[in-house]
Amino acid sequence: MRMTVATLERAQRSLSFSKTPLDLDCSPIWLAHRSDLMCLGLSTVLASFAEVRQQFSKMTTLWQALPCISDGILILEDRFGESPLKIIQHIAVAAPGLRILVLSEQCDGLYIDEILHVGARGFLCTAEPLAANDLRAAVQSIIAGHHYLSPLATSEYTTFTTGYRDRPNNRLGPKDREVLRLLLEGCDVAETMQQLNLDRDWVYRSHRRLRYRFGVNSNEALIRQALLFGFKE
Repeated sequence: MRMTVATLERAQRSLSFSKTPLDLDCSPIWLAHRSDLMCLGLSTVLASFAEVRQQFSKMTTLWQALPCISDGILILEDRFGESPLKIIQHIAVAAPGLRILVLSEQCDGLYIDEILHVGARGFLCTAEPLAANDLRAAVQSIIAGHHYLSPLATSEYTTFTTGYRDRPNNRLGPKDREVLRLLLEGCDVAETMQQLNLDRDWVYRSHRRLRYRFGVNSNEALIRQALLFGFKE
């Protein structure tokens, strides 16, 4: 079931006005991030209010540990593996008691919707400045059984779910612009992957974002609409 904007707002309001803090120590935290330095930084922040049980910097070690993890929160960098959606789906099957909080530099309403739809409980956009309170609020919300989105992620997700679109070219990120440019030049997915050094899932997600932004259902229609909005072949 997809999370509605109203549900998200109610959950975050209930936490904002809660006078009785939750016992965060009862739910262990697991970290999965490619950067050991980032893991250290997150562990330092988390240690003030939660127990960090283990850190993973490689996919193989996370897969090996999953059968032994029965509960808690996994803070997962979305670039930890090639396909974050498949990783989240796999974790949901292998460790159903584990709740997932995703960290991502990519903050797009459609992407956030997909992440939540496959089972993540929260999304923190690292493209915006994040304070210790943001991390604490996310952990507290997820422990309470709610979803949590950081402020920028909330804005983007609300924009997506309410169906609002302004001029598409005002809302495209730099990588999506490059993907669109190559699409207009006739490049297929493999050529786009090679030229921009992106993985296949990222290119497919970019095409979906672009189609949504331009209000079309196919790449052919996307090309026509992009040209109408002034993009050049």
